[in-house]
Amino acid sequence: MAGSAELTRLVDTARKDRCLLADKWLEGAVLSGRDQLALAKVLLAVKPVLVERDGRRVPCEPAFTLAAKDRRRLVVALIADGASNGEILACVPGLTKRTYERIKRDTETPEIGSANGSSKGRFTTKSDPQVGTPWYAFFDATSGANPEAHRRLLAALAG
Repeated sequence: MAGSAELTRLVDTARKDRCLLADKWLEGAVLSGRDQLALAKVLLAVKPVLVERDGRRVPCEPAFTLAAKDRRRLVVALIADGASNGEILACVPGLTKRTYERIKRDTETPEIGSANGSSKGRFTTKSDPQVGTPWYAFFDATSGANPEAHRRLLAALAG
């Protein structure tokens, strides 16, 4: 099986032990998308080991299945690897086209804009903001902090 050394190790231990398959899947989270797909296919094919319990032979654990969150993780990894839409839909077990479109839409970067599609923002101010703050000059002229401004104010008021 082509792939990384980590994938080979996980596949070999899963086939040999036939137990703790969900743990093998969690360990494979660091693999690339295509390696995760290969690991998932192997884990789905492996039948858990049978143990003796109450005089009957039963599996040591339930058979491995891809839960919805696991399929999502796999699809996101495959999209990051650059796999084509058809390849993802054909290869991922239990994936529907609608679910794939939803996952693909969630992974795309959202455009910043208004909710109604307009290029303008939703809330706008009706008046333009003031350029300066005229009350500071008035405050300085009457407070006595600036005698020159006080004299100019009196001259302006006198007219």
